[in-house]
Amino acid sequence: MTIPASLADAARLDGAGPLQFLWSIIIPISRTNLMALFLIEFIYMWNQYLWPLVIANAESTRVIQVGLKVLIATDAAVEWNIVMAGVVVAMVPPLIVLLLTQKSLVTGLSLFEEK
Repeated sequence: MTIPASLADAARLDGAGPLQFLWSIIIPISRTNLMALFLIEFIYMWNQYLWPLVIANAESTRVIQVGLKVLIATDAAVEWNIVMAGVVVAMVPPLIVLLLTQKSLVTGLSLFEEK
């Protein structure tokens, strides 16, 4: 809805079909917003706890978030140094993705604020 109708009309006059309009105009304009959405969704999905807990019923398929909860939920004394090391390991993939997409995230989020 934020793309002006004149842009679509100009593309139609140049002979661009709907798919060419999508690939040549819409996606390049929306790239920063798509990267911001990707990063937010990636971090949200990475931090999921309930769905992997329900689905992964074997110890070999357990994700790191469920493994951290198992470390804390033992009856014995919790070894916080091991738990914190696991938390640091769990933070590495989202941190790498954040560092790789930081410029697009800042640009995409600043575009959301202007509207």
